[in-house]
Amino acid sequence: MPGNADRNGNDSQEENNNNDNQQVQNIDHGLGLDEKVYRDFVFSLQNNASMGFDVAHALKMQLQARTRALDFYGKVMAFYFVCALYSIYCGIRSLMKSKDSTARIGMNILPYMLPFVSFMIDASVKRVYNVQAKSIYQIIKALLTFYFLCIYVISLSRTPSSAFYWISTIDLLVFPLVITAYWVLLIYGKLQ
Repeated sequence: MPGNADRNGNDSQEENNNNDNQQVQNIDHGLGLDEKVYRDFVFSLQNNASMGFDVAHALKMQLQARTRALDFYGKVMAFYFVCALYSIYCGIRSLMKSKDSTARIGMNILPYMLPFVSFMIDASVKRVYNVQAKSIYQIIKALLTFYFLCIYVISLSRTPSSAFYWISTIDLLVFPLVITAYWVLLIYGKLQ
């Protein structure tokens, strides 16, 4: 009968595993967490525990890493919105001053930093949501960023009579919106 005891023990173990899986799914859906992020968190926790860390220490390490990732994401998001809003403001200001023949596009640090902050977005989203865009989307974004920077630098000190003044003005208005759309699509996993 020892075979029956093992079998019964395995059956109860399977039932416990099924109950645990059901509880994990209930927690996952009850908290509204993204399933992939939650599963990656649990996988990393199990990985640390299997490397010899006690569960409490492994959980503490995972929570600290998650806290740092969220902190980085929040800082990048705030800085991005400051740069994007100021870029749009500069574009609107260029449109308003276009009737003045002496108006010029000046060097502003926030619109110039916007493309660099947009690359930090990729890193922060990858850390928080564990998603990454396909290479083709990253190449397109890099080309758009290079285009924005080139046009912006070329248009410095140009007057409204120059075509680059108008192209840069449009870029200052459109580029932040395009990068914001890229960011949202990346978060929702549409670029994978």
